[in-house]
Amino acid sequence: MLVVKTKIKEINGKGIGLIADQEIKKGQPTWVFNSVIDIKVNKKDIPKFAKEFFETYAVDIGKDYVYLNIDNARFKNHSNNPNTKSLGLYKDNIATRDIHVGEEITIDYNEIDVNGVDFNTEN
Repeated sequence: MLVVKTKIKEINGKGIGLIADQEIKKGQPTWVFNSVIDIKVNKKDIPKFAKEFFETYAVDIGKDYVYLNIDNARFKNHSNNPNTKSLGLYKDNIATRDIHVGEEITIDYNEIDVNGVDFNTEN
């Protein structure tokens, strides 16, 4: 669950991105797991017809997926030089530096998904 004010915006070359709608200080939490907003599903409970959906849209944390659907956290894009950092698989995300209003909030997908990413990006 996002714990900072955000909005979404079209980002050239990336699609939709998550944008800070408040000043965020270095070290400030930006996302925390909340079972009301973020859905954790055990892989063995996913029917075959839904497997591809979870592989594509959820975060793989090992034996479970975390599906970020209810708030705008699902629009946080990958960056090789992100301004937030995960404190562990489905643990709090914190700002790695001050993030200003209007700035895109990013994270390194390799920190939050056991499978990492398989695309190249300059950001």
